[in-house]
Order: sequence, then C-alpha cells, then structure tokens
Amino acid sequence: MSGHTGASTARSFIRWLGGRQREARLISTVAPSRFGRYFEPFLGSGALFFALGSEGRLRHGAFLSDVNEDLILAYRAVRDEPSTLVDHLADHVYRHTPAYFRAVRALDRGPDFASMLPIERAARFIYVTNAAYRNSWRVDQRGRVTSSLDPASVPDDPSIAELTAACMALRPAAISRCDFRAALNLVESADLVFLDPPYLEPETGRDLGRYAAPHFGWSDRRAVWDHFRRLADIGAYVVLLDRWSDDLVRALGRFRIQQRGNSRSDEALVMNWDE
Repeated sequence: MSGHTGASTARSFIRWLGGRQREARLISTVAPSRFGRYFEPFLGSGALFFALGSEGRLRHGAFLSDVNEDLILAYRAVRDEPSTLVDHLADHVYRHTPAYFRAVRALDRGPDFASMLPIERAARFIYVTNAAYRNSWRVDQRGRVTSSLDPASVPDDPSIAELTAACMALRPAAISRCDFRAALNLVESADLVFLDPPYLEPETGRDLGRYAAPHFGWSDRRAVWDHFRRLADIGAYVVLLDRWSDDLVRALGRFRIQQRGNSRSDEALVMNWDE
C-alpha cells in the first residue's frame, strides 16, 4: 500500500446507521501523532478513515475491509468510477417510489442478480441505504436485503464533487472484502487499528445490525477482544468501540476503558495507549 501525505476534504458518502462521525472526531483528536498503516475491518461509513485523511495523517496507507460485499463494491466504485456511479444513482433517485424501492430491494431474489455489474450493485446499495428506515442495510441469513423503506425519506444522490473528493481520499487505500480476522492478521507494530464491530443484544446475543450474512455472534465478539489483546502485545495502536458489558471489562480490563452513554445503551471506548 503506497502512502500519501496530502490532506483531503472528503467525508463519508454513505448515510449509515451508527455512522460514527462524532466518535471519529473524538478518536482523531487522541490518536497517536505518528503511526504506520491504518486498518478498519468493520468499514461502515468509514468516518474515522475520512477524518484522519482530511488531516493528512494517513502517511503510510490504509487497509479498509468488511464482509459486506455490496458495501465493498460501493467503496471500490467511488474510488474507481465516481462519475459512472453518479449517473446510476441519479437514475435511481429519479425513478424513486415505494414500489420502485421494493423492486430494487428484491433484485437479490431474482435469477439475474449474479450477473449484475459491480457498479450496478454499488449504486443499488447506496440508493437502498439512502431511502431505508434509519439508513439501515439489513439482510437475512441468506444475505438477501430486508431493509424497510422510510416513508418520509426523499432520497438524494451524492454530488459528483462529493464523490470525487471521496475518490481522491480512497485512491491510496486497499479495499478488500474479507473477514475481520484475515484483515487483522496483516497488522504490524505501530499500525493503527479501529474496531467497530456490530452490537449484540445482551439477552439473546442477536446481531442488532444484521448488515451481512452470516450474522455476527458471540464467538465473533470474543474473537475481536482476543485480537485486541494480541495486537496490543505486538505494539499496534488499537481502539475499540463496543457495547459496555461485564464480559468486556473482564476481557480488556488491563486497557483504558471509558464508559460512554448514548441513546441505545452504554458504550465502551477502549484504547491501548495514553492520550
């Protein structure tokens, strides 16, 4: 991954439930002044990536990844084909009605879905999340989209200026569809890692986000904590946002844990370095 030193004015191009813009501003202010590569294996809106990029701090490149194939296709489309993506999105917005939304959402039930072009799937992903209730992308265990339309939404499409800025920010980044375990196995000493895994319902362990199949579970959450400890031991900088729980405190109690309240539940911000 080649690095660059120039700052950018780019910001996230996806409206995303739990987009982390506020948290990104906080973390960027306390992030180490110097670090190696940047890793974000639960990519979502990429808020911290764009925040650090806007400050010119991604000097050694970034590895952005997620298991959600449509999300990754969207990022690659923005990086590689922003003007074509804008045309596809404008067509979706022009044709938007509740019936049209349901038809686009249901494309993954049809026989032609496997032959859709990556740029078409990328535009579908952005349009559906733009128009969905709470901007959520939810799938069943077979990976089929189940997001509900927000009847009050008036979807718009990112401007070519917005996508061009995001494109320039993403140019030096490697963008990969992979499990978080595979991404974290690439981390080396002094790299910076942001972990923002899906939240689990405390009583049932149910994946509240359900944005990728198979759904995230307890064993995955424990694996995230295991990787946090391993990466800290090899000298990486690691920050985790997760639901507060006694289990988390027992697993990561030797690190700095801040309890933060929000509208959903108390949240834990865990870091392995001093501000």
